[in-house]
Amino acid sequence: VMSQASRIDRMLTQAEARKGALRMAEESLADAADEIDELRRKLDEALADAGKATELARAKERERRALAIRVEEADEVKDRETSSLRDEAERLRARAEAAEAIEAELRARLDASAVARDDAMGTHRAA
Repeated sequence: VMSQASRIDRMLTQAEARKGALRMAEESLADAADEIDELRRKLDEALADAGKATELARAKERERRALAIRVEEADEVKDRETSSLRDEAERLRARAEAAEAIEAELRARLDASAVARDDAMGTHRAA
């Protein structure tokens, strides 16, 4: 009887120990589940932030492309205007050279007229 009581007592002690271990395991499992839930929440936040960052990067890339197009268009306009100004400068240079030639011719004619006038006046005085 004593050994049976002792055996029952030992079985009860073991059962209590198992219940304690089971409670601890359940608490650990609940803590782990809470931690998993927290990690999932953080992962969801990180994914949302990554999605926002990706969309922002795409928007910035679209802006960069649009700016590159505007820069290219402005560069083309500048090139056309520069070419037009060079052509205009060349035309003005040619006109200036032509005007200088006309001026030289007119100056020579004026000088010849002055000489002819002076000669005529000298001849007139002598007469």
